[in-house]
Amino acid sequence: MEHFEYKVVPAPRRGIRAKGAKGPAGRFASAMESLINELAASGWEYMRAESLPVDERQGLAIRKTESYQNVLIFRKLVQNSEKEPVLTASPTDTDDAQDDDDLFDDIDENFPQDEDVFEEVLTEADEIDDEKTAEDDGKKA
Repeated sequence: MEHFEYKVVPAPRRGIRAKGAKGPAGRFASAMESLINELAASGWEYMRAESLPVDERQGLAIRKTESYQNVLIFRKLVQNSEKEPVLTASPTDTDDAQDDDDLFDDIDENFPQDEDVFEEVLTEADEIDDEKTAEDDGKKA
């Protein structure tokens, strides 16, 4: 079975000067060509370019903005000479599983779940969000 390894790199934002490259479009094409050829020499096959949305914070602001990042996707065939391992259960595996269950019982006893505390944390988080929204609305007005 064929397995691939993938590599995602940011697309160039600026063109590069090259012999025969005229204008911004030619310089940008030269930058793309250079990047693709560089990775191809290392065995990476160019697949496609994608423009993906990214949530970013601008400076120290709390507000997030959505922008788009252009990336290039490459792949390389991974040579796997070993057969994939077949997992089977053995009697010792089931004994270990029982020990793990006992371990989790001890953890549950030592750290009881308190739904009231969880609700308080959620309520406080909602209040903080409401305050920030009110502050932002006040700054806009």
